[in-house]
Amino acid sequence: MKPNAFFIHTAPGRCRIKIPEKRHDTEFFEALEPDLINVIGVKRVSINTLTASILIQYHEQELPFEQLKLHLDKISHFEMGAEPKSIAIWEDASQRLTGFDSFLKEGSAGQIDFRSMLVIIFVLLAVRQLQQGNILGSASNLLWYATQLVMGKK
Repeated sequence: MKPNAFFIHTAPGRCRIKIPEKRHDTEFFEALEPDLINVIGVKRVSINTLTASILIQYHEQELPFEQLKLHLDKISHFEMGAEPKSIAIWEDASQRLTGFDSFLKEGSAGQIDFRSMLVIIFVLLAVRQLQQGNILGSASNLLWYATQLVMGKK
């Protein structure tokens, strides 16, 4: 039986598909990628096996969204269906943060990611707390969080 796939979000020129049953299945996504890239009008395909999602960027003029949906229905690797109602809040937040992290990396040519941005924010907030005289309270906590981000696993 084919795994169920569904759209997480759609925007002009891009859409994200999730196939929860294939989470961490690298072989599945490697086999699927050429079928998606070879669709005329598709610019880029980004696969994240950790979240079991596929980001498809496409030229709207060459490939309207309705036509892309028809191509996706024809792909034999999965079956397009409706999004299940029970997605955990933490999964949704994780997906959005992963997307934001990718956005930051692309926008800064790999110089800034979500973790780096948090370090900067915590240090700036700590400086502000120090200016207000909150040395042993908020400032020290914020500096501790920033240090943990820098020293922690990446």
